[in-house]
Amino acid sequence: MLPSGLFPSRLKFSEIKPLFKKGDKSNISNYILISILTSFSKIIEKIICTRLIEHLNYNQILAEEQFVFRNKSSPDSATYKLLNDIHH
Repeated sequence: MLPSGLFPSRLKFSEIKPLFKKGDKSNISNYILISILTSFSKIIEKIICTRLIEHLNYNQILAEEQFVFRNKSSPDSATYKLLNDIHH
């Protein structure tokens, strides 16, 4: 499955549920849709995500300014770097 790059159609199933945000419950724009995936799909997604991040890090594809999706980094790191650069 993963080596061939194909994800079986039977596993692409998800259940879409509306989730109320706020405001008038009769207004459809006050809802967001969430997709509930199968457990197997979530596992495959996690495996692919882990492999992709390893590939990006190993081949140094991400820019230094990319703080999200990196180990030991966060948007707070970006804020700290920006403020530190301004200070200097």
